[in-house]
Amino acid sequence: MWIIGPTDEDKPYYLECMELVLKNELQKTVKFFGKVSVSDYLPEIDVLVLTSISEAQPLVILEAGSIGIPCVATDVGSCSELIFGRSDENPKLEAGGDICSLFAPHEIAESVHRLLTEKDYHEKCGRAMRERINKYYDIADQDRQYKEIYRNLMEK
Repeated sequence: MWIIGPTDEDKPYYLECMELVLKNELQKTVKFFGKVSVSDYLPEIDVLVLTSISEAQPLVILEAGSIGIPCVATDVGSCSELIFGRSDENPKLEAGGDICSLFAPHEIAESVHRLLTEKDYHEKCGRAMRERINKYYDIADQDRQYKEIYRNLMEK
């Protein structure tokens, strides 16, 4: 298991996590990489897991989804929309993974386990993520939409 992200934002929490890894003798299984360029690691990731307690629109889900990595995330921000689709999604695509409750490690583990052990499900979710992100979250389209919003506001 790779844990990617800054370790200096909440040093006591990072140290607590390290202590848990040592206590449970998981040093060979769990590796902390700190702050890195996620794109360097994406080709090696089978399932993206985001267990945030607060998010807006997490870039890491967009990055992973754009190359077909299924995701398991907590029900915060737009995670549900990214994984299950927007209300205006047409045609409606399959789920790109799973959304779990906050502070529900067993639920998260079950979702990850299913994605890692059910190959057809993993492929279906990965395909849905890639289609959804590439169709609805293209940067050129977003730029065009922002320009349109600003143009409309300036005309008023």
